Amino acid sequence: MVAYLRPGASRYDRAADAVEKSWSRVFFVAFCGGDRKAAAMSVTLTPADIARVALTAPFIIIRFLFMSVVTTRPALGRAADAYTTRIVKERLAAYGNAEYTTDSHTHPSHTSPAVQQHSIQCGGRDRPVSG
Repeated sequence: MVAYLRPGASRYDRAADAVEKSWSRVFFVAFCGGDRKAAAMSVTLTPADIARVALTAPFIIIRFLFMSVVTTRPALGRAADAYTTRIVKERLAAYGNAEYTTDSHTHPSHTSPAVQQHSIQCGGRDRPVSG
C-alpha cells in the first residue's frame, strides 16, 4: 500500500494518492475484521485516513448510486458502460506499465499441492490464495 501510482507529484496527485491509500486501508481493515489483525500485517488506520474517507465518502457514494441507477436503464446503460470503460482506460494509462515483471513459467502451478494448501489467516477465516 505504499506504492506511489500517480503520474506526477503535483498537489492534486499527492492528495489523490493519499485518498486512495486511505480508502485501501479502510477496506483492508474491514476485510481483516479489525484493527488488530490488520496491524499484525503492518496496516494501521490513522485519524487522517478516517478524515479523508469521511470527506470523500459522500462524493463516492453518490457517484456509485447514480451509476447503479443509470446502468439499469438500457439507453443510459450503454453510455454508462462507455464512460466507465473510458475512466478505467485513462487510469491504466496514467499508472503506466509495471516497472517489474515476472515470468509466470518460473512459478509453481496454481493447482500444485503447495498452492492449494497455502492460505492466508485474515479476519478469523482461512482464505485460500488464488490468483
